[in-house]
Amino acid sequence: MCALVAVTNRYAGPPRPDAIPGDAWAYFQLAEAAPGLPAEPLFHHHVQRLALPYVLGLLHDASGIPLHALFLAAVLVTALTLLLVLASTLRRLQVDDRQAVLVLAIVALNPWTVRLHLTFPEMIPDLGFALGTALLLRGLVTDSSGAVLAGQAIASLSRQTGLALVPVVLVWIWRDRPRWNAFARIGLGAGTAAIAVGLYAGTALLAARVSTENTTLQHVTGLFTWARTQFDGPTLVAFTVRGFLPTLAALACLLALARTRRHTGLASDVVPLFVLAAVCIGAQPVLGGPELTAGNGPRLLVLGLPALALALGIVLRDAGTFSGAAGWTRLRYVILLLVVGSLHHWYVLAAEPGLGHKVFFGAAYASAAAGCYFLLARERQRDAPRSIAVP
Repeated sequence: MCALVAVTNRYAGPPRPDAIPGDAWAYFQLAEAAPGLPAEPLFHHHVQRLALPYVLGLLHDASGIPLHALFLAAVLVTALTLLLVLASTLRRLQVDDRQAVLVLAIVALNPWTVRLHLTFPEMIPDLGFALGTALLLRGLVTDSSGAVLAGQAIASLSRQTGLALVPVVLVWIWRDRPRWNAFARIGLGAGTAAIAVGLYAGTALLAARVSTENTTLQHVTGLFTWARTQFDGPTLVAFTVRGFLPTLAALACLLALARTRRHTGLASDVVPLFVLAAVCIGAQPVLGGPELTAGNGPRLLVLGLPALALALGIVLRDAGTFSGAAGWTRLRYVILLLVVGSLHHWYVLAAEPGLGHKVFFGAAYASAAAGCYFLLARERQRDAPRSIAVP
């Protein structure tokens, strides 16, 4: 799947000042300025995410390797590591290999995950946040405090949204009281909060030196400001639909199997906690509202996809999906649908896409999600108890 994405993807050159997404140019400037800081002021929230670009800038300064090539190599390593962490977590949750293939496909073939970052590798802080989240969740599944703290650090260094992971950790260790003694719960909760708050405060102080005004608060209150001053129904509907597109395939699979969960395996009751993680991560772009979040909705909502994918893995496992010969055939069809749905016009076409390309992608992506629902619903029917006719 990774090879398929790599050979069908579009690769852009280094970003320009007028680049879209604009974040890519800011991260590129941060890397170029290393070991110093940019002379021109950047947006405050961009400078707070300087960790990964800065490290790549230092490597560029020391090795002379082109900076854009370093960003692309880092994206490949980070994306592969993300998939390996998710695969390891699925194995720990006793998810069957066939089911794990679908879960990993949901992430690897999503148009807004690996594809986006191969086209715009300077956007690596988003991918770093996804990796940190996956590592943190793996630590919670495996009772590893070190993995939880490391995941929190990576996520917080990548994006300010790392603060949203603290409630997930606190709720998880409170629910899992039998597995975490009081000392461990207090230590892990306090350590996670200290890392998240400390890194946020530290990067904010650093950003204040070379950035414009701090508008972070507006990015969590923008929805209310917009609703009070510029509310428009069709705009809100379009913003909501577009923002949740990246999760459409995963939600279709979850909905198709919603009635077949049997709670038979390891940690079946953690599904709501994985969903909570996805909701906490997705809250920020939603609260930013149509004016501030604008077209970044899909890119930001997809950051919660690893958590949603792990929830899907447990549901697939408990439903016994794809266990028979017919199930293997259906799995291949589902993967094929996800491949077709991954061909986002902006990330696979060399030229700027026209209206026809956009319409084709929209139809293909919606059809792929509908097909996933239909095929997994057939799996549900296969598992349903057959009625016996009474003479």
